[in-house]
Amino acid sequence: MQNNFLRRHKEQPGKRDYILQGGESSGINVHRLYWGSHNMDAGKYTFTSFGDHAGPRSSLPDILWQASSAVSEHIEGDPDLRETFANILSLYGENLLNDCGKLLEALATNGEIRSIKNRSALLNFLKKLEYISQKGRHYKVEVPVFFPRDEKIISKIDKQTAKTVCDFLDRNHLEIKNALSKIRPVLNNVPFEEVFVDVWHKIFGYCNMFLAEEGFMYDPPETPFHARYLPWITIKKRVNKM
Repeated sequence: MQNNFLRRHKEQPGKRDYILQGGESSGINVHRLYWGSHNMDAGKYTFTSFGDHAGPRSSLPDILWQASSAVSEHIEGDPDLRETFANILSLYGENLLNDCGKLLEALATNGEIRSIKNRSALLNFLKKLEYISQKGRHYKVEVPVFFPRDEKIISKIDKQTAKTVCDFLDRNHLEIKNALSKIRPVLNNVPFEEVFVDVWHKIFGYCNMFLAEEGFMYDPPETPFHARYLPWITIKKRVNKM
């Protein structure tokens, strides 16, 4: 891929790394436009939900983010207190994810769960999220759980896919840039590599929608709140510092 065609990193205040995007409502139909990946680490576990943005997701980490935002917004008084409390909730959210990860890992490997603290409440929580199902005394994991042994094949597929995409962009980047030359951010002199971050998400979403329609990719069912998404959990070899 040509250098600077898409900006992946931008240092922001507080030593943060992100790209800001904003826009007016355009009436684009976002149903089944699969491009949104939401992730949160907790110890050796990463919880992910991936799907469209047609509605709220009853998944992890989304439900924690929703709870943190809702609670902090309803605290009256000093704005700094709201921010501090939201950060505290985030820390406890990591603990919850870690406990859920332990439970899901044990169930996926037929491990022992009796020693897991608050297991009854966690089991009920995960059932409500439809991460697990229950038949009698037996529980079954209903979402994908990726183990460290899966990393090799996933990495191989990722590299093959990335090469195909990057080769396409190398061949067509001038044509793409010219086709986007009249959109408002470009006319307002926003660096193209930052504009393309948002544009590429839309391209990615449409590609995934077509793949789902053709049966190459899972097409999630629509929830009562109109969202379509797939949750999963990844178990890493090394533990991230919390």
